[in-house]
Amino acid sequence: MSETMNMMFEVQDLAAASPATVSRCGMVHVEPSMIGWLPLKTSWVETLPGSLHGNGPAMSMIESMFTWMIDPCMRFIRRECKETIPTSDINLPQSLMNVYESLLDDFKLVDMAAAAAMPTMVGNGGARGSHGGRAEGDQLHQETSTTQRNSSPPVIGTGKPQKQATSNGQQSFSIPTGKELDAYIQCMFAFALVWTIGGTIDLEGRLLFDQFFRSLLAHEENLGFNLGPGIDLQVPNWKFTLPFPEDGSVYDYFFDKEAIDWRPWFRILNNASPNTEAAFHEILVPTTDTARYSFLLDVMITHGKHILFGGSTGTGKTLYIKNKLSAGLDRSLYTNVCSTFSAQTDANQIQDIIDSKMDKRKKGVYGPPFGTCCVIFIDDVNMPAPDAYGSQPPVELLRQWMDHGGWYDREENAFRHLVDIQFVAAMAPPGGGRNSITARYLHHFHLISISDFDDKNLSAIFETVMDWWCQRSRLIHEVRSMFQA
Repeated sequence: MSETMNMMFEVQDLAAASPATVSRCGMVHVEPSMIGWLPLKTSWVETLPGSLHGNGPAMSMIESMFTWMIDPCMRFIRRECKETIPTSDINLPQSLMNVYESLLDDFKLVDMAAAAAMPTMVGNGGARGSHGGRAEGDQLHQETSTTQRNSSPPVIGTGKPQKQATSNGQQSFSIPTGKELDAYIQCMFAFALVWTIGGTIDLEGRLLFDQFFRSLLAHEENLGFNLGPGIDLQVPNWKFTLPFPEDGSVYDYFFDKEAIDWRPWFRILNNASPNTEAAFHEILVPTTDTARYSFLLDVMITHGKHILFGGSTGTGKTLYIKNKLSAGLDRSLYTNVCSTFSAQTDANQIQDIIDSKMDKRKKGVYGPPFGTCCVIFIDDVNMPAPDAYGSQPPVELLRQWMDHGGWYDREENAFRHLVDIQFVAAMAPPGGGRNSITARYLHHFHLISISDFDDKNLSAIFETVMDWWCQRSRLIHEVRSMFQA
């Protein structure tokens, strides 16, 4: 370094800094609460599809839902509930925006159909939205996500918007209007909020959040909870068009875009009996949890977003993810790499595993086979033992890709850009050999808490497994019926 050069470090804390280091460096501390999530929302709004951004009443409704719901819901889970994985007040709104944006695909298809109907424009910029953004993403996983989404099951009406033939033979896409559009926008936002801000808490917390969120949507003056100082409840002057059904909880329903109504998750379960030739560890019993988490995985993966499942041992985190990667994605569009971390895993090992699956695209750029996206599943991501300074090198290597798009080749010391990859992870709460992970890594993920099975799901799993065993053992029907009693 020359005398005219300065070095700047961005650190989470000063736990590993000596007093001599601190005294010789200028320190700038930024309190997270002083920034908040509002600037993030302001920039996110500008990226919404032009067909939605140009609808003044719809945009006003979206803005009011942010100011009405987010702060009260975050204050409630912080004070009244227990999170499986600690989150930040920036991470949760960011996750909400990612999920909500992914659920608004119909508006993107309207923009794409409108762009396709326009005369071909000469240039290398491609079709662009009304706000300067590309109508289609530059990343391969963004380009292929629409194809995969359209091939996903009719779960939750990921359904395509209604197609209509135009006079010139081309197809155009239509979206709801009037009160149906209001219900569409409101219910998608409520669904996204339930599975972001309300998706990181344990089972007991979900019961409390269900009551609080219903009261909030109903404009009740008494929410059963004192928001405390710093939060003013900004209730809009319009009523929530389509409240959640009274039976069950808000976690038991999905919004069907085609019917414009709430539907229970069990409606889309596949109740086929397990194959009697399957091994015991290969059995997957469909439950409402299977439907919920499979859909969330599908939304995040097909839109290029990272997702992390957190929960105690035995809740099915690994099984949900591996089942989705092996049987729930189009193999012509997606490949996968699975790795399980342990206390002895080091950064070189995980780098070698990932690099071995990548092809060279051009000088310094690597990725999976062209035309595909590689989903990398890291199980037990918080298992690596911290070093003397409290960092976990394997985790920091993965964070380097998320922050900078690659890492350095250890032999040539050249930077390797890795493209068309995304991460899915699973972890148990810290303790028993598992460690806490830096918030600077976790904020890249959409965090979902996988809670323990309730009695209803446990009974369904037990009956299905015992019925499978009876069929495999060729027991008479009278014996099989005993397990259902």
